[in-house]
Amino acid sequence: MISDRPASRPRHVHAAGRPGGRRLGAFRSTGSAPLRDWPIIVVIASHAVISRRDSVQFITTTSIDNIDGYSYSALSRTMRSRQGKLSFPNGWGGKRKGAGRPSRRSTANHHKRPAHHRWQPVHATLRVVRPLPSLRRQAIVAAVRRTFPRTARSWFRLVHFSVQDDHAHLIVEANDRQSLSRGMAGVAIRMARAVNRVLQRRGRLWSCRYHSRALTTPREVRNALVYVIFNLRKHAPGTRGLDACSSAPWLEGWETPPTGPPFGEVENPPVRRPETWLARTGWKRLGLIHCREAPKAKRAPLR
Repeated sequence: MISDRPASRPRHVHAAGRPGGRRLGAFRSTGSAPLRDWPIIVVIASHAVISRRDSVQFITTTSIDNIDGYSYSALSRTMRSRQGKLSFPNGWGGKRKGAGRPSRRSTANHHKRPAHHRWQPVHATLRVVRPLPSLRRQAIVAAVRRTFPRTARSWFRLVHFSVQDDHAHLIVEANDRQSLSRGMAGVAIRMARAVNRVLQRRGRLWSCRYHSRALTTPREVRNALVYVIFNLRKHAPGTRGLDACSSAPWLEGWETPPTGPPFGEVENPPVRRPETWLARTGWKRLGLIHCREAPKAKRAPLR
């Protein structure tokens, strides 16, 4: 019985409202208070239900009797109840736009990475958390460039790179999927430590795991090289000259070798010579790279 139990000892209620009449299961009341004054909404017995007509309504099968404004109805043993809807005044509570934990910016999915073959170069992208100062500061680029030679392994090597304000593009080579994962983890960790050391900060630097794309044809490799080397021209159209925050000085495949101060000539170059056929020779069959090239702009969607 779902109710506040009365203080006095209850007795059975009969169909005629008096002792000796027809008995209806386990409906109970007190002799001191009439049935209509009960603080009860629903009473469930073995085969019957009691409900207030003006407050709760049920689908009944057979009406048995009516006493003091209450109806007694026989139902099956199993009953289904409908969940009520709560109203939230003044716009507080409930489902609303913008509620909950703020979402992080993520451009890489978390599915299992596909198998990697050693003859395929990989174009990888790392994005930083916001807000952060630009990664193209001279001190940051110098610190990051010094970490690249330490990432070289016999099973992993960094071929080209480009550092932008809030992300970095890398072209790498690896023997297999595990080598690629371990090599990229080493690059990301060393870059994060170098940037945090210069900015005198602590905490995570990258917003999500790296995005990767395998380059399987000479055309894809050449397009990726132009995209990485001249990535600054995508974000700042009209920029001339080579990007000092990229591996342009170490590219072997210029149609006209760039002139100017050898800002990239250091004793320990940050990148390694490519060993895959696609990144070393294959892409050159489509033509060497001119210093005036730029990444192609995205096509406007059809309307």
